[in-house]
Amino acid sequence: MIERSDDQPSIPNRIDAAVCARTASAAQRYAQQFLGPLLEEKVIEHAHLTVGISDTALARNIMLTHARRDCANCEYVLILDDDIEVTSSTVRDLVAELEDRDLDAISGRYAVKNQPDVLAGAVDDGLVLFGLGCFLLRYAALDALVSSSTTLEMLNEKGESEELRVVVQSGPRGRVWEGEDYNFCRRLHQAHRLGLSHKVAVAHYDWTARLKTILTPGIDLRPLWKGEKHKTPARVPASSRRV
Repeated sequence: MIERSDDQPSIPNRIDAAVCARTASAAQRYAQQFLGPLLEEKVIEHAHLTVGISDTALARNIMLTHARRDCANCEYVLILDDDIEVTSSTVRDLVAELEDRDLDAISGRYAVKNQPDVLAGAVDDGLVLFGLGCFLLRYAALDALVSSSTTLEMLNEKGESEELRVVVQSGPRGRVWEGEDYNFCRRLHQAHRLGLSHKVAVAHYDWTARLKTILTPGIDLRPLWKGEKHKTPARVPASSRRV
């Protein structure tokens, strides 16, 4: 966990960040480049990192289980991936829009990696579904969802028994395989109000290729994928920038 160096109040509503990082080096880079400034500017209270778990659904479940346990004193939890750009304006604008629209959760807008004309997410029978790369939700909504999930006793990396809540799952839905992020949104829709931001757009990084993709303005969610796979363009699009 990373925390601010002082105990002065940050902003009226306490916010903690929960981050999934693929590797220790990715976690360190993200902490220095993005989380550090948020902590210094007192936008977030703490940053909790889940690091080095290759199974994405397992990483999400560990992150959500720990966020419920560790963020109980906060009003909001900001869920981030280690390839999403975030600034103090991002966080403040998400909080303001969530409150203005009376939502329980809201996602920032970002492109599919290296595809600036494809907004990450989908619409399925009126439900908005999106990834958890830049996702703000009320702690009360997180607590309700996690507490109603199946509990398992698992061994952690130290070989100690630890409670794990199975909040999200990936698996078949009809004739397609649906990821854990969409599954999380479907569960959240059952009792809470969530939406896609109308205002906040963030860059999506491809650290391997050293590119960041900026969403083309005016792009909207497409109907849920029914078999037409998004193809990565052979050349770098104009709105993917070297970093």
